[in-house]
Amino acid sequence: MLRRSKIIIPITLLAFLISAMIAYLWQSTQNQKAELSTQDQQSFKRDLQIISNIWRNGDIWNSLSSNTECADIYNQAQYYGDHILQCNPEVLKCLSGHSLLEHLEIRVKGPIHYHDFPEVFDRGLRVTVSNGIKGGNLILPWSCHQMALPQRLYPINASRADEREGWDSFQAEVFVDQYLVRFADLKVWAELSLDENLKEKVNSLKEGHSPYAVATGLNAKEMHSYCAFYGSEVLSSQVLDAMSFFPRDISNPRPDRFRLPPYPWSARERDSFLYDIRFGERGELEPPYDMTQEECLKVFTSECLEEFSKYKHSPLSPTWSGIFQVLGGFPEYVVNPLRPRDNLRASSFYFSAKSPWHRVGQRAYWDGAGFGLRNFNWRLEHPDEKSDSFKIGFRCMKRRR
Repeated sequence: MLRRSKIIIPITLLAFLISAMIAYLWQSTQNQKAELSTQDQQSFKRDLQIISNIWRNGDIWNSLSSNTECADIYNQAQYYGDHILQCNPEVLKCLSGHSLLEHLEIRVKGPIHYHDFPEVFDRGLRVTVSNGIKGGNLILPWSCHQMALPQRLYPINASRADEREGWDSFQAEVFVDQYLVRFADLKVWAELSLDENLKEKVNSLKEGHSPYAVATGLNAKEMHSYCAFYGSEVLSSQVLDAMSFFPRDISNPRPDRFRLPPYPWSARERDSFLYDIRFGERGELEPPYDMTQEECLKVFTSECLEEFSKYKHSPLSPTWSGIFQVLGGFPEYVVNPLRPRDNLRASSFYFSAKSPWHRVGQRAYWDGAGFGLRNFNWRLEHPDEKSDSFKIGFRCMKRRR
């Protein structure tokens, strides 16, 4: 199974504490007058913490593989990464029958748009839990995959190797989706929106795709609508660059200048396999340039499609900040307030490992309306594929002041 790299910056959302401690509203069930003893109350609290732990962390007992009813979700995690097991209603359903929870009646009711605490989390899963004496609704925040932007100075233009102008994030908290939006996320959005036309479109888009595949097929306006529905916005190019480039000195949050390596996993450009393929001896080999699975999981280029295609939706290209999918894989639409026509991370499987697109900060233009060649301006290099349906992904970020 693909495993997440260790995350350096911890998630600072309070939502998980709230879910375990106070985000549930208990109402009496069948025996309304019955009272729980102190021991039973403590036991019940532990049960709720286990449920919250499953929601946050997924397969906490490593038992999905031995559960025939859970075989599909377990197999999906082999290709899409074990992060899909977090904040996943299907996993909660599968594990609710575990021996440690068999004394409870657990029913997954479905997503809710949570308006009461928008500054903490914006959507949740409603679960009813009963131990035969008391029960009620447990609200589990749907926020497993958000990372805080570290507070420090960042370069304004990450496409320059040596940048002096910067911006800072000291006055605001910014939380960024770790991964590109998936079809499963679109399904939840459509359910919560109560918009029948949107449900029909989402069902059409996800037909033939795994729910854990990167969501494609939305135009830019629809991407903005998805993020805005949750009080968020489409990720900005500056924040993407800030969380992607490898800082020379992580311990110094106020550097005088920014020396920006082009790859998110190394501070030295010449040490990278991409540099060797583009300028060194490996570039003299025939494609796929002896690219390994490990290299394809750092930047999924066109050479990876034949042998490692099953991983193109995986948590590719890990960064120092804890977000993924920043080079290679699917192109990503971003908002660029300084240069609106530089709004597409073009680094993707549409380009060879030799392409100049595979660098942090390099962007093309997408008009946001369609998916054919005429809807794009590929400045540095045109893709080999002459497609009328390029697949474009996106993610959201939320600002809290």
